[in-house]
Amino acid sequence: MTINTKQKYFLETRLYPNKSSSRFTVVCLFLFFTFVVFSFSFYFFSLGAWPVSAFLGFDILLFYWALKINYNTAKNYEDIVLGEKLIIKKCFSNGKELKFYLEPTWLKIIIISNYNKSYLILRSHGESVSIGNFLNKNELVEFARELKLALIIREKNLLNL
Repeated sequence: MTINTKQKYFLETRLYPNKSSSRFTVVCLFLFFTFVVFSFSFYFFSLGAWPVSAFLGFDILLFYWALKINYNTAKNYEDIVLGEKLIIKKCFSNGKELKFYLEPTWLKIIIISNYNKSYLILRSHGESVSIGNFLNKNELVEFARELKLALIIREKNLLNL
């Protein structure tokens, strides 16, 4: 195994979504919702309206499914590494990974903000990659500044070699 000591990273960062709640909070919310639904279900069942109980049980399944999707999408992240090339690795909660390689010398950084949805487009030599679609606009602007600063430092170091 050889270690490349000449490899220099000018920026190495991980972007990840802001988690809305912890696992404990999600479990407590689900248990509370289940208790309330079972209470109503028992009430309607005692009145003889048992089909309502079945639909309320379906509500529990839908609520569980929504919480599971929300919790799993919070595990997504993106790694951005700026060295000789700009490497972007998108990792999803299902284990799938996508890697993109861009030439950083002619990199164009574009911030798109539509209504309440913002993301960053990195474009170089006709290739475009969208990143940070789970971040808010202020976080995207801050990351764009950091990336721009790292690109400037990279160019200065390339000129000094």
